[in-house]
Amino acid sequence: MDEASRRCRLRYPQYKASLVGGSWQSGRTVAYDYGRGQQEKSCTIPGGDKPSERLDADAKREPIPITPAGQLRNCSVQFWVNLSGWRVVASETAPGLGATLIAVSPSRRNAVVCNLGPEFGETATPFGPEPGFVSADSSARRDKVDQYFATTGNRVCSPGKSCQGWHYLSQGRVASNIAKIRIEPIGGGLIHDIKVTDGWYTLSWLNGDPKARPDAKITAYDKNGKVLKSVTT
Repeated sequence: MDEASRRCRLRYPQYKASLVGGSWQSGRTVAYDYGRGQQEKSCTIPGGDKPSERLDADAKREPIPITPAGQLRNCSVQFWVNLSGWRVVASETAPGLGATLIAVSPSRRNAVVCNLGPEFGETATPFGPEPGFVSADSSARRDKVDQYFATTGNRVCSPGKSCQGWHYLSQGRVASNIAKIRIEPIGGGLIHDIKVTDGWYTLSWLNGDPKARPDAKITAYDKNGKVLKSVTT
């Protein structure tokens, strides 16, 4: 906790309150203890690579990049970790709403999960308290495609603005023989396919049907199009 507090003082010297709760790992987001009735503030615990003013300006100018290099640049600014040499293994963008990506380090030992929103910020995104996390073990447990498969998300398009429909936002890792996952919303809307690379997948998709909700039929396919599993979440 002491090291996390020191790093957050470097990032936000104007915040004097103590940090409370959560994980103290670099890349995780923790809250400041400002007490009831005060505006909530938080800090994504920085790594050791403070971004230059130019990188910070570029990230704010282009909050949702369309290229892997641009996405890694913004995630580097978010986490204070130089990710320029990392490889993006999964990425998906909902135009104008947000992007989520997973990148693996050159050594393949670590992975980063990064969420980017329409208004770039060092800590907060419209999708919740965490912009993702860094230095996750790249040999992370592979999730089963079952009724608990993550089709999480929300109805938020930007701070204070709701979407029409449901914005699916999730990421993870499944079995390596899965090449594609198809999402068929139960509440209505279009069918959506996501690519899977060595099990890694990301999901950032707006189902614009006004009746949309997270419930969906999930079907996993292998590289030849064979159905491996079909479940309803």
